[in-house]
Amino acid sequence: MGASKRRKGKPSAEVASKSSKGDEGQRGSSKDETPQAKSDKDRDSKSGKDQAKDERAETRPGKDKAKDEAQRLKVSGSDRIGIAAWALIVLLVGLLAVNTVTAIRHGDSLRPVHAGQVAPDFDLPALEGSRVRLSSLRGRAVLMIFWSIYCGVCHKELPVLEKLRKTYGASGLTVMGIHINQGSAPASKVRETVKEMGLTMPMLLDRGYVANLYKVRQFPQMVLLDRSGRVVGVWVGRTSASTMAGPIKRVFAQHP
Repeated sequence: MGASKRRKGKPSAEVASKSSKGDEGQRGSSKDETPQAKSDKDRDSKSGKDQAKDERAETRPGKDKAKDEAQRLKVSGSDRIGIAAWALIVLLVGLLAVNTVTAIRHGDSLRPVHAGQVAPDFDLPALEGSRVRLSSLRGRAVLMIFWSIYCGVCHKELPVLEKLRKTYGASGLTVMGIHINQGSAPASKVRETVKEMGLTMPMLLDRGYVANLYKVRQFPQMVLLDRSGRVVGVWVGRTSASTMAGPIKRVFAQHP
């Protein structure tokens, strides 16, 4: 009976031994791959890498296209800026040309009266109450001074013209002052100044109309007319009697 049990248990040991050897064989077979299996595995690995490379290559044209589009937009933006800059330059040149043509066409109306020009006529009230029209003085030489009681240089220049009046008045020179009222000088103040300075020349009162007509921009301004009413000389600022005496004598030397 015991021998019979021992015979039945022996096969179990053999089965276990075979099972152990089978596992070792299987591990050995997985460890020791055949050259064919290894080659197939390498081929599969390479195929996977090539596929990934192809996928990256497929995405590159899209990136390159986006890059090209960005570059095109950048160039297009630069072109628009260049066009806008040229348009601005053309506009400025056009405006400059228009202003130049306007200045040429209206040059005479923008600059002060000058020698050879017929003096603009006017009619102004005098300080003593009468009125004086410039054209009524044709046949005599006329020396005018545009001034203001607030002009310090004018106070020094008026006596110079008063002296010329006394020197050449008998020869046919009319000297008169034209006071430009700048808005705050009453006639009484002008009369007081004229009296204090001992001036005897006729003094006319202008509210700015005649000053604009003669393009007076600075005080004092002196204008000399010949017997026909044409401008002979224009002086601005402090001017000596001798400077104005020369043209006055030339006017008298002309035929009436």
